Amino acid sequence: MSDRINGLVVTLEEDYKDKDAEAIICAIGMIKGVISVSTNVVDYKDHINRQQIKMELKQKLREAMEG
Repeated sequence: MSDRINGLVVTLEEDYKDKDAEAIICAIGMIKGVISVSTNVVDYKDHINRQQIKMELKQKLREAMEG
């Protein structure tokens, strides 16, 4: 038996202003089978997570360079 899919998550490569994202939202909405497209607004938690990930990657890079 195969799995049934009822939704997809699309991740953008960068944060877009809402006006700039309109064309992307419209394009996704035109795909066959799509009944709605909703947005996720960036908040402070996103910035905190990104900074933590950057620090972790920098630390791992330092450790790798040190040998």
